Amino acid sequence: LIKPARSSVLLETLVTTIQRHRHNTSGSDAQPLAADVAAGYVMRPQPSAPSEQRALLQPPSIRPRPPVAAGGDRLDILVAEDNEVNQMVFTQILGETGYGFEIVGNGRKALDAFGRLNPCMILMDVSMPEMNGLEATAAIRRLEEETGTHVPIVGVTAHALKGDRERCLEAGMDDYLPKPISPRALLEKVERWVGASRQAQRNAG
Repeated sequence: LIKPARSSVLLETLVTTIQRHRHNTSGSDAQPLAADVAAGYVMRPQPSAPSEQRALLQPPSIRPRPPVAAGGDRLDILVAEDNEVNQMVFTQILGETGYGFEIVGNGRKALDAFGRLNPCMILMDVSMPEMNGLEATAAIRRLEEETGTHVPIVGVTAHALKGDRERCLEAGMDDYLPKPISPRALLEKVERWVGASRQAQRNAG
């Protein structure tokens, strides 16, 4: 990494390093270290700390703007991602764009947020607890059949296996983004699909 480093290059380097660390480290120590680095600081774990103190060490949940009320302006981006490190990565990248966004932790919450927030696009992790991204996408598409609408959904997966993109598209997703997240690739997807969604809304109005 050559100084001075652009923020996007620095973030991409950090994400790659975190992912390699998680693959090379077994046990429960990998996730906290990765989360601390992604949050911008490193803390030594304190096994004996009381639960109240441990709670204070957790990074705050960042939301650039509050959820929109029913009938109000549309939310720009809904992110469905269960991994805390990746949530921080999305927050860091999207927080510098001016787009309004909200992050939820599984497909079931994504389905609920879809109905409440009417997002312009959805970034949907494929592998999540309770309801995975493919199931959540299928459920959203069924709801859209009743309303005649279509929200762009971009599948996000760390599998990087041949056929992953096809699986995402077959489930009803519009596009595909591999992990680790590249800031440049993410912003290209956001600009493309938020713009397309807004244009479709203007045409319908």
